[in-house]
Amino acid sequence: MTVRRTLVRATAALAAGVAVVFVGYLAANVPAAWFPSASPKTFDAAQMAVSRGQVQLAQGALQLTPAGGDDAVVVVLRVDLRSTDFAGIEWHVSGLPVDADVRLIWRTSYQPERLNLATMTVDDGRLRPIVMSGDPAWIGTIVGMGLAVRGGLRAPIEVRSVTAKPLGALELARSRVGEWLAFEGWRATSVESLAGGAEVQDLPLPFVLALADKGWKRALAEDAHLREGLNVALGRVTHEAVAQALGQPFTDPRSLLA
Repeated sequence: MTVRRTLVRATAALAAGVAVVFVGYLAANVPAAWFPSASPKTFDAAQMAVSRGQVQLAQGALQLTPAGGDDAVVVVLRVDLRSTDFAGIEWHVSGLPVDADVRLIWRTSYQPERLNLATMTVDDGRLRPIVMSGDPAWIGTIVGMGLAVRGGLRAPIEVRSVTAKPLGALELARSRVGEWLAFEGWRATSVESLAGGAEVQDLPLPFVLALADKGWKRALAEDAHLREGLNVALGRVTHEAVAQALGQPFTDPRSLLA
């Protein structure tokens, strides 16, 4: 067998492994229909109003700071979204402190007098998208939406837009590939991220390649970060916090990877 043929077969095997891992990721993370009929809807800063805090509009973004003596800002906007069509919400915000308490707020046509809240996660100064399809209050038509931020706002935060997403398979695939291919400028922590792509990735490319190349058992056995993300394997609960929450016995994942 020539060296060239060996390389071709190895590359094909790796590509097949990546495809299997990627399809498995989609199967676990697409919250509703794989091929929804709705398209993402984006609302820019010009469509928003500030109900709490001080604001300046600069370069198409809202620059928000708390009013004197306050520690919170609130942005709101009118929308008309069928909850069944839009499973996820992504706010395009930067400059958030790591200890900020951030809530998605919304009202529905079903209970217009009720203000609903959902906690959002801050990661590297930005907000991670939130999946709403499993929230019992995400029903009917969403008629109003907003963002409330409290705590540690020593510098302005920037709000550019918010996007309502169906979160179908193709959309998730484009998002993950976009993260892999994204370019981000040099930062103080860049030396710690040699793989490239976006600073924050929902499906880090090095993990995908490790799983495709080594198989899940060997990849997890050799990488503590991968093991930390394993909740259940071979019918056993392999994450201690999950086991405690479910009242189930905890199994050290390393005992299943031999």
